[in-house]
Amino acid sequence: MVERGSSPRLIQIVGWSGSGKTTLLEALLPLWKQRGLRVAAIKHSGGFPELDTPGKDSYRLRSAGAEAVVLVGPERSAVFVDHEPEFFPWEVWVRTLAGLGADLIAFESFGKAPIPKVEVWRPEVGEAGLRWGGDPLLRAVVAASRPPAWAGALYSPAETDRISAELLHLALPFEEVLSR
Repeated sequence: MVERGSSPRLIQIVGWSGSGKTTLLEALLPLWKQRGLRVAAIKHSGGFPELDTPGKDSYRLRSAGAEAVVLVGPERSAVFVDHEPEFFPWEVWVRTLAGLGADLIAFESFGKAPIPKVEVWRPEVGEAGLRWGGDPLLRAVVAASRPPAWAGALYSPAETDRISAELLHLALPFEEVLSR
């Protein structure tokens, strides 16, 4: 179970694009916050446009060769890190978020990370079956109907209280994930 002040615990939500992963996390985050947890999210993206503003100091520092630039403001900070496409720095971000006091870190769409998975599945999106159905770390599925060849735990998307509790139960401590 996730407790305040302990090492962060990790869980991930996976599924086909458009299956409802972000929508599920939007419903779960307030429930975890109500429990007094400090929650962070790490979202995988297939790519995005330049987020830094050309001409600004942070952009200029990156352009001059800084590997990373942290932009710190009075109420928000941003980190710009340029890296190779195959570089997968999830451990770096977990350590950073742990240092900021995160109790729970929810990953979205980092399927290859050795973190327990819950898949959101809709038959009209993606393939006919589960995207991560053969993965031994897949612990449960959130779907309106049972996916083909899935005999494990199944939750309706409307069961956010049950899903919230189950994910807190399934979340593993960062150190345990690292030892896998």
